Amino acid sequence: MKRVVLGVAASMVLAYAGSSEVAVVVGEVDPIHSHRYNEHTTYGVRAGVGLETALIDQIELGYDYSSNVEYRPKDQYLKDESPLHRVYLNAIKEFEVLKSLKLYVLAGVGYEMFQEDLPQRSRAFGQYGAGLKYYFTNNIALRGEVRQGVEFKSPNRDSLFYTIGFVYSFGSKQQEAAPVTQIEQLLAEIEQAPIQQEEFEEESIQEQIPAQEAEAIEDDESAQPKLALIIESYDNDAVDIPLLTQKNINFEIDSAQIQDGTKSVLQIIASDLQLEEYLNVKVLVKGHTDSTGSDSYNLQLSQKRADAVKVELTEKGVAEDRIAAKGYGEIEPIEPNHTKEGRAANRRAEIIFQ
Repeated sequence: MKRVVLGVAASMVLAYAGSSEVAVVVGEVDPIHSHRYNEHTTYGVRAGVGLETALIDQIELGYDYSSNVEYRPKDQYLKDESPLHRVYLNAIKEFEVLKSLKLYVLAGVGYEMFQEDLPQRSRAFGQYGAGLKYYFTNNIALRGEVRQGVEFKSPNRDSLFYTIGFVYSFGSKQQEAAPVTQIEQLLAEIEQAPIQQEEFEEESIQEQIPAQEAEAIEDDESAQPKLALIIESYDNDAVDIPLLTQKNINFEIDSAQIQDGTKSVLQIIASDLQLEEYLNVKVLVKGHTDSTGSDSYNLQLSQKRADAVKVELTEKGVAEDRIAAKGYGEIEPIEPNHTKEGRAANRRAEIIFQ
């Protein structure tokens, strides 16, 4: 059993060198129904690999160490002391309670080894439990957990594990996107619900912007082009969506295939790029992924997503030499990667006009 557990552990480390989460913990072990050892302190490290299935959100590999644990050697009444090692593998399901707080439950198997008389007292065990994670930032969280371990050879010998520690997530390497301004909201609404209208006066669009936002526009040079684009999109007689505004194309998990619903958007973009006034516009397609998987795999997947968008645009009539495609892996998230919604938003390709 020990070789099986250690073999699985080693294969996980090799396959997922860029684990999505690492935790360092400390805690107490209470042998509530076991007479094998006394209550003792344990120190541990865990590495979690993010998944996206209906039943499991994460697979976690853990190692705990305790020094000078009192125990009873086999068939003896006298106590002895020995370091104690535990290695285990857990499946974890998470539930978002608040934006910064998650509840999770776990179940798994493990193996504990007394260093001094390993053959006699080393045992396999099962475990289950629950815990909370409180996120201070997108990357750092405090984790508290309670687990119950049950020996396979002696099911009535249970131990409770109480641990607390810090978690570092590799999935969110940048801060969340800045708050959306009133102008940006209005621009998004135009994209989502095109207005078919032959005549539109500049004053009516300005009336939709609050007074304090209007004052900010006068002082903020970066806001002027956005306002001009909104007005231009209403004045255009053949407007479907604002011409040549940055777009995000989303993808399914572990896929670089263009979805059917996205092809119509790319058709509009390709048609706009072939208009006479935009023939000199260049296109940069930036591919991105969520934090699931290794850095090298995500970089390859993001390049495939960028290339897929480039191919689609060229097939719809845009000259290939006008389009550059580059993958960025997981390093530029727009949402936190520790939620399913955030990971879905980060599986994208950005289309930027230059």
